[in-house]
Amino acid sequence: MAERRWTWLSAQYNIPYPFLHPVDFALLSDVTGSDSSRWSVLKVWYAGQIYESLEEFVEGYNSNSIPKLKLQKPVESETLFSTLNLKGIPSPRNSQRPPQQYEADGKRYSLKDRQVKYLDWTFNFRMSPFTGPSVYDIRFKGERIAYEIGLSEISLYYSGFAPMQVGSRDVIIFMFSYYTHYCMLII
Repeated sequence: MAERRWTWLSAQYNIPYPFLHPVDFALLSDVTGSDSSRWSVLKVWYAGQIYESLEEFVEGYNSNSIPKLKLQKPVESETLFSTLNLKGIPSPRNSQRPPQQYEADGKRYSLKDRQVKYLDWTFNFRMSPFTGPSVYDIRFKGERIAYEIGLSEISLYYSGFAPMQVGSRDVIIFMFSYYTHYCMLII
């Protein structure tokens, strides 16, 4: 039999940045296969608790044994904290030139292409969106200290309080070097 495909389907408000206005309701659904008539709800997350079935949740909700949440939908406006609209008085109030760093005795470094020379040190650098920063041919007073120092992988780990914030298991990892695009691993 094919592997099962489960996913948390969470309720969200239809406003910009809805994750900043959480709705404490989600369904763990079995969405295996392309025939949606065979999909089912496995668990319900509501008011900080997991209910083992949709029937258990509905029965508890209708019998008032489950606390009922009364959420007020955020009103979309320019003053809503989650908008990108500028709030308050801009700073600085007066137009000024940006601050500058001053090197009284001149620069102690030079940069040509990707090679940096700093005092007795020289190295080459590279930045990759998939593996991050790397430095190569690191030398001190002409003697090689290291051929390459860098990251071999960039990954992001996500988790949260509610199960829909982390997928259907414990943690979500985005691996950036997998096929030169990110992939999602759930462990």
